[in-house]
Amino acid sequence: MIDRLNEVLGSKAPSMTFMPESQIRQLYEEHVVSDKTEIVYEEVVRSFFGVTKGFQCGDVLVTKESLMKIYKPLNLKPKVFNEVLKAHDGVIEYGNLTKDERVIVIDRDTGEIVADEEGSNGTVNWDIDDFYKGEIITVHNHSGSTPFSAQDLYSFNRIIQTRMMTVQCHNGVIYSAYKPILHRYKDLTKEIVVKELLVLGRQVGISEKKGIEKKEAVVYEFLDELGWKLRKEGRHEHSDSSI
Repeated sequence: MIDRLNEVLGSKAPSMTFMPESQIRQLYEEHVVSDKTEIVYEEVVRSFFGVTKGFQCGDVLVTKESLMKIYKPLNLKPKVFNEVLKAHDGVIEYGNLTKDERVIVIDRDTGEIVADEEGSNGTVNWDIDDFYKGEIITVHNHSGSTPFSAQDLYSFNRIIQTRMMTVQCHNGVIYSAYKPILHRYKDLTKEIVVKELLVLGRQVGISEKKGIEKKEAVVYEFLDELGWKLRKEGRHEHSDSSI
């Protein structure tokens, strides 16, 4: 960490021989985390948090390293990444206890919890003031381990401050949707989204696995047309290995 700071600061680097570790970490966050290269971002996350185990989803271990892959486009500060990690753990814990959804909304820059809502009857609702100036990350769980719902994507579009939305499934799979540019599609109405996605729920005679695969394909195509990025980490089958 000290070597990296000296490299970045050059002649401006202070003497860190007797500097408290907390102060060194603060300098590291201020001067190194701001570097947008993937190599430095990985170095920062590994330096602060390592790649030790994260949390358990049934038989699947969700590691910090797997979450790092998902959130890499956001170049999060370590303290924000830590809040995101806790959010994934928190929504899973709630889902395991209640079989319902919980959503945690985090400010991308500060790590502040902007909203924390608990759902019922398999759904959860949240909203953010249109005048909120920060960008947000939305984390929620799907106890049925399904991809984004129509309501999820409708909210992702409507709440313009949402830079990334992730669905933490209870089988260890994580779906993430990312907006490279913050933008709201005015013609993307809830009815259109429902028509495009929930039509799959009316299909009869297909297995649950096949239904999820078909829904995934529709969501991928849908988001690709809008210029949003969808990512999937992990797998649907339970395993003793990490995702």
